[in-house]
Amino acid sequence: MVSETGEIRLNAAKRNFTVCTPRTESVTLESGELAAGTLRVEKADCFQTVAAISLDGKALPQSEKILVLHLTNVVNSGMVFDDNSFRLLRDWGGLPLLLRRGKAVIEMKSTADYRVEALSAVGEILGEVRGERQDGVFRFNADTGAFPGGVMAYQLRRR
Repeated sequence: MVSETGEIRLNAAKRNFTVCTPRTESVTLESGELAAGTLRVEKADCFQTVAAISLDGKALPQSEKILVLHLTNVVNSGMVFDDNSFRLLRDWGGLPLLLRRGKAVIEMKSTADYRVEALSAVGEILGEVRGERQDGVFRFNADTGAFPGGVMAYQLRRR
């Protein structure tokens, strides 16, 4: 299914979803690889959503500051479902939240290098993540378990 503008695509058979606009691109996939515009995710090891969002109002290829979200499954501790389909909730559980570990290689077509900083859930910088540009593609490894407390977002700043 494709939206009227072509910016939103849902492939129910392959269980994936993409959004591609000038300033935001997003992919949701079970595993493997999927692309939307300049954003490409490879080696996704579990169900996850990766989104790249321009923070300076410029189109993604020209943006100097990009927020990348890397979202897996987040649930309360002690949360109980009827089965692995997660369709019927038996107990809400409570804090702390549990973040499913997920890994992927995140790529963006780019003529620039970026400094990649892993962010906490409240936006604090947890540390730098190594990235590299080769053949017009900037890439870095995303891992929700790379830093204590988990990583669900990265800040990319053009060098």
